[in-house]
Amino acid sequence: MPESSSEVLQRWVSRLRSPAVSAGDLRSCRAEVEPLAWGPSESTIAGDLAELVVELATDDRERAWGAWLGARAARFRADFRLAGRLNALARRLYRAAKDDSGLANCDLLSGAIAAEVGDLDHAARAYRAAEKRFLRGGDSRGIAACTYNRGLIHFRRSEFFEALRAYESAKDAFESLSREADGAICTMNIGNALDLMGRHQDALENFKTAQAVFGRVGDDNRSARCQLNAGNALAAAGKKPGARRMFAEAREVFQRLGDDRMVAACLLNEAELEPEGAAALYGEALEIFSRIEDKPGAGECELALSRLEQSPERAERAHRMFLELGDRLQIAAALQRKAAFAGNPAELLEEALESVEAAVAANPDYSFRFLAVRRFADLVPLLVDRHLNAHDLDAAWQIGLRASLRRVSSEPDRNEAVLQIHLLEDAIVLVAAHGGVLTAERIEAGSEATPEVIRTCSGEIRRPNGELSRLADLSARLLLPLWGVLKQARQLRVLPGAHCNQIPFSALPIDGGRLIDSLAIVVSDQPRGDPLQGDWGLGLAATRSSFANGLIDLPSTESEGRILVDRLPGTRHLHQGQATATRVREGLADTNLLHIATHALDAPSNPAAAALVLEPDAAYPSGLLYGREIAATRATSRLVVLSACGTDRQPESLAQAFLTAGAKSVLASGWQAHDEATLRWMDSFYRELAGGASAPAAHRQACLEAIRGPFADPHYWALWKLLG
Repeated sequence: MPESSSEVLQRWVSRLRSPAVSAGDLRSCRAEVEPLAWGPSESTIAGDLAELVVELATDDRERAWGAWLGARAARFRADFRLAGRLNALARRLYRAAKDDSGLANCDLLSGAIAAEVGDLDHAARAYRAAEKRFLRGGDSRGIAACTYNRGLIHFRRSEFFEALRAYESAKDAFESLSREADGAICTMNIGNALDLMGRHQDALENFKTAQAVFGRVGDDNRSARCQLNAGNALAAAGKKPGARRMFAEAREVFQRLGDDRMVAACLLNEAELEPEGAAALYGEALEIFSRIEDKPGAGECELALSRLEQSPERAERAHRMFLELGDRLQIAAALQRKAAFAGNPAELLEEALESVEAAVAANPDYSFRFLAVRRFADLVPLLVDRHLNAHDLDAAWQIGLRASLRRVSSEPDRNEAVLQIHLLEDAIVLVAAHGGVLTAERIEAGSEATPEVIRTCSGEIRRPNGELSRLADLSARLLLPLWGVLKQARQLRVLPGAHCNQIPFSALPIDGGRLIDSLAIVVSDQPRGDPLQGDWGLGLAATRSSFANGLIDLPSTESEGRILVDRLPGTRHLHQGQATATRVREGLADTNLLHIATHALDAPSNPAAAALVLEPDAAYPSGLLYGREIAATRATSRLVVLSACGTDRQPESLAQAFLTAGAKSVLASGWQAHDEATLRWMDSFYRELAGGASAPAAHRQACLEAIRGPFADPHYWALWKLLG
């Protein structure tokens, strides 16, 4: 039976400590140890070996390798300061020895250290530098490692499409080197990316493939992790019996291996699927977390048990744990649980909301923000409802506004009414303002939950000629109670709330017609002030019509660009190879109007992975421009038009990324766009805009013309929403 990595390292420590050690031993040690796939569990013995190598080394190359080995061991022990110092020493010695292969390994380790401490930009640069050196030296193993690590960086940035390509390339490279286990690690990570993109069945197939390989090579730990991941994919796909079986089987393996933390992780996953036995499972996990002094895990269990056992004492314990850890989101969760036990007093809900806001402010990452908003979506409506019950309209209004990223001006506006919609479990809270006067209604939700009605309507309207009878029901719930106030204005601004991005407001029937017949509609929390009309000079149209990788061509996008050039003189049109991600991102910072016509890639489970498919260039080899990168750009555009499918399908969408960047307004789509119908709609929209109409008025007129034309079905025109 071959030696394990730990046994090889220990053998060389014993050999180098013997009196008969020779210079040839150091060379043999490096040749045998350097290719080993050792990890955190061997870091102590590897650190001992590194010290012996540095002590016995007779030249710079040997000392450099010893320093690098020590740096790698320190990295696995999470001593990143020491790891950085030793790696820098190794780099200097390798440079003096003119050892390019050693420098490549230093670059690779530098990237790993940077990734561990969260400096992903530094990590990406280090991996690119290492890859160039490995390419020069023809080191296929090193090239594969760099490709794999680039995949990890893309994954952490939620750039899942690029992560998939990197993992697949690394998998092929490792398999060509007969490194089956490393290829299986890539396969497992491909599954993780697919699962987060919502492609659960594809993810499951990859987890099964990887698990089979790990079983053949005897890696029981990774095999069990594949089972755990497969269980999560099955649970996300609604296949609970299969998920339970996977979790239980993985737990048995982790118990045999003595990995308590992973045993507890399996118990938590099982508890989420077992309403009857959940308390016992959480209790068992709590015992493990307490024994291994894992406070975050213990706090999570206490919080879950407080809900299941209706125990204020457990909620209080969880609150104290999270306060000690400084975890603001978990603090908010504990406060919300304490508030529920106390009858939801406004002061506790306020404190929880402040904790969420502080967490988001401290971590502006796009994915984090989305997850925080989704997790605490019911906190704001609960607080609004509490203030309404106390007849405090002003407090309810201000709390509602805090749910938005930007505040709407409170100055009276006779032309615009503002509507907030809050969906509770047992009621709908509507708050409206017009002309400086606040009005509110609390409506019992009835037998069928409003979120379910919204989802049903959304599903119907996304199909041509779908059944639209539920739209009247939705309008009766959300518009009719305050219609007497709203219809006095010429424009309606709807502030985002739970599920509101799924509502086809333009198509809602009201007052004998549709809402778009009576009012121009803006769905946004942007401040008022810019009329979004007038001179649209410095315009830019970026269009792409030909695609690979299974994406269908979009022949009408080039015509959209020509419409802008004809309607709005001074507009530049980038098409074919010109419409690169770099030029579009630059255009966001130096244009008044930016029109982008292309495909959009959607990842429902993680909106930070949504991307626009543009032409590739040196900075963006894949041509994908992600929401995270858009949000980080300083935008000057007064209007961004996203002529692509599903760019405002969910709360943290591509459209929201442009608003976060600073765009005044964004025109986006809620579902799949039809090529010819889109071209006609855009022609009407830009004709009105060129004639001096404001963006909301142009949007309304384009919808009204569509209703009178061959694409009258709301499926073809109600998808276009003006945000901002």
